[in-house]
This record gives sequence, structure tokens and C-alpha cells, in this order.
Amino acid sequence: MKKNTFSLLLFMIVLVFSCYEIGLTEEIDTDAGTEEFIKGLQIGDFSSAKAYYKKSCDENVTDSCFRLAAILAQEDKELAKKYYRIACRGFHDAACGQLGRRSDNGDDIDLARSQLQSKCSGGDGNSCFVLGALEYDKKEWERAVDAFTVACEADDWKSCFSLAGSYAKLKDKESALKSLNKSCKGGYVEACGGEMHYILKE
Repeated sequence: MKKNTFSLLLFMIVLVFSCYEIGLTEEIDTDAGTEEFIKGLQIGDFSSAKAYYKKSCDENVTDSCFRLAAILAQEDKELAKKYYRIACRGFHDAACGQLGRRSDNGDDIDLARSQLQSKCSGGDGNSCFVLGALEYDKKEWERAVDAFTVACEADDWKSCFSLAGSYAKLKDKESALKSLNKSCKGGYVEACGGEMHYILKE
């Protein structure tokens, strides 16, 4: 049962991170690029969306650089990282997260961490969450705890849940359960599973 304690919790954490990543690449708004992107989904041709986002990215619209990278990630991973890098330099949280998670290049990871940490230190909860997710992905559990703690203390309940997963990796059951309870009480339903709480309390 003790082995199940962390495997169950970590499975749920991975699920949250996966859903978060999908949400980043499927964000919808009303710009022309999004219209072309939706058309591309329907016909399997993203050339118009790429052209729009490339033009907009060249005009220093960081969100367009990020969206272009998200499309290119299915075709050319290195080119995609180029545009994630551009957007990250413009302090685009999601782009920094993707750049760091997709790269083994120390410079890219350092860039992602630096940009996210800068905003996290300024009290940006979302940046702290993305930084925590990056550190978790890189198996830097203590760094993940530090980042998620900042966001959790600002009542970002998904960060409290992710904090629980990081504590679980450090084999700190007491802190994991405390963070899990805080997340659940805050209304983050994924943290309220009875079985998980039962196992952690054993």
C-alpha cells in the first residue's frame, strides 16, 4: 500500500500537467491566426495559420511566436524551439515552460528558469506554477517545492496540488497531505480523492 501512496498521487500530478500543456496549445481567441488555425484543424493544413503567426511574431507579438511554435512542434522540433525561445525572451510563461521542458540544452533551460523566476519573484502566481512544472519535469523536486509553494501560498489551488506531488517525490508524506488538504479545501476537486487521502494517512 505504501508504494501506491506515491504512484497514485504522481499519476494524478502528471495528468494535471498533461492537461495544462494541452490547454496551452489549444487556447482560443478571435484573432485571424486562430481562425486559420481552426481551419487547419479541419483540413490538416496549417500553412495559413503559420504564415499569419510568423508575420505577427516578426512584429514582436510574443503570443504569436508561441502559437507558431506549438504548430511547428509537430513538424520541426528544433525550429519550434527557436520560436519558443523568442517568446520566452518576451516573458511568455507558457513558451518558457515549453522551451525548458522540451530542451536538454543548458542555455535554453537557464533562460526559461531565469524568465519565469523573475516573474515568480515579483508575485506572478502563474509564472510560479509554470516554473514548478518545469522543475518537476526536470526532476528537481526541491526547486519544484519552492516554486509551487509561492503560488500555493497565494491560494492557487492547482499549485497546492502540484506541491503535494513534489513533496511526495521527496517522501515527505506529512507535507504532501497538508498541501493536498489545502488544495481540496480551496475547491480543486482533483485533490479531493478519498482513496488518495486514505493511503497518505497510513
